[in-house]
Amino acid sequence: MIFDAKGSVILSHFVRPEYLVEFLKSGVITLIRQDKQPKDPNDGKLPQACFDRPYEGPLERMLGANPAFLANQAKAIDGSRDQRFIQCWTFSPTLSIREAYSESGRRCELRSSEEALKRMLGYEFLRGNEFPPRHQKFPEIPGAHGTVQLMPVVYTDGKEAIPVLPSYSATTHKHSSLKDEAEIRVEALVYPDDVVVGADDWKLRWSLAGFDGLHIAIGKKVPAELAEEIRQLAAERKISVSGD
Repeated sequence: MIFDAKGSVILSHFVRPEYLVEFLKSGVITLIRQDKQPKDPNDGKLPQACFDRPYEGPLERMLGANPAFLANQAKAIDGSRDQRFIQCWTFSPTLSIREAYSESGRRCELRSSEEALKRMLGYEFLRGNEFPPRHQKFPEIPGAHGTVQLMPVVYTDGKEAIPVLPSYSATTHKHSSLKDEAEIRVEALVYPDDVVVGADDWKLRWSLAGFDGLHIAIGKKVPAELAEEIRQLAAERKISVSGD
């Protein structure tokens, strides 16, 4: 991994230049519904063992959570994928991952430390404690609101049950065949529980608190006019830029 001067790990997110222009103009990021991820429609699905032979560790035994309860918890997590929206970042991508995700230089790379990304999202740090951002309304879905959290992905071979208590530790499950992505994600869960997420509701927008600590690397194959517009917008936001 690569760390910044304060010891926070560096993260990368790859974006098409036309979307980057809109992002720089609006100060809003887009999160995609978990069950509609174009490259991994099974994102967040739990291993079958979570339903057949739930994981029972010290926490589960302390809480008196029996297998039937844990199986129901797994069903609730699995069933909420259509209410969960994510944006994927990666820890210090390898050359092959960077080449693939940047589409050989057709996309731009956003870089931020984990700490800076939390500040951009609106995390609050009060008296030494960390608090997720305050709730925002999600106008794309009438009546919906929620917050976001930065969540590490849990990679397994999909054969063994994983803990479903607390529930947030299980929402980011992915198959270990994808572990080279070294992913961490921005995750939002739509509230309240009875809000209707329609079949065509596949993205949410989250307004950032700022751009402090963000860096943009412009892809080598980004058209010159788009690259220049990105530089100008980045300068207005006081965002550092590199690349062709």
